[in-house]
Amino acid sequence: MTATLITIEEAMRTRTPITFRYERPGKTPGTRSGNPHIAFIHRMAKTGEEHVNLLLWQTAGATDSGQTLPSWRTFSLNDITEPTLVPEASPFDIAEGYKPEVYEHPIAKVSMVLSDPATSRSSRG
Repeated sequence: MTATLITIEEAMRTRTPITFRYERPGKTPGTRSGNPHIAFIHRMAKTGEEHVNLLLWQTAGATDSGQTLPSWRTFSLNDITEPTLVPEASPFDIAEGYKPEVYEHPIAKVSMVLSDPATSRSSRG
C-alpha cells in the first residue's frame, strides 16, 4: 500500500489524473481513471477496524455503482494496484461537491494550490 499511497499523494499534490486496477470481491474488476481528492482512514463503528480509502472523482473505467460517470467513488487502497499518473492530461480542477471537512482522519488531500509536476518530481530525485 505504501507505493500506491505515494503515487496517489503525488497525483493530489500536482492535480494529475490517475489510472489504476481495482480488484475487490463483489465489485466489477478493471481499470478506473479519475482525479484523487482525499485519502482517509475510515473507522468501522461496530468493530473499530480501520481501512484506508480513496475518494476519487471517477471519470472513466469500470463501474458497478449504476451511476453515470463522472461521479464520486470511494475505493479501498488495499484493493488498488498499478496506480499510474497520467502526466499528459491537464491538471484537474477540484470537483464540485468536494467537502474535505467531513473526513475525520485524512492522510492526504488534493492541493488547493496547484504545484508544477516537473518541479515536484525533480526536487525528489
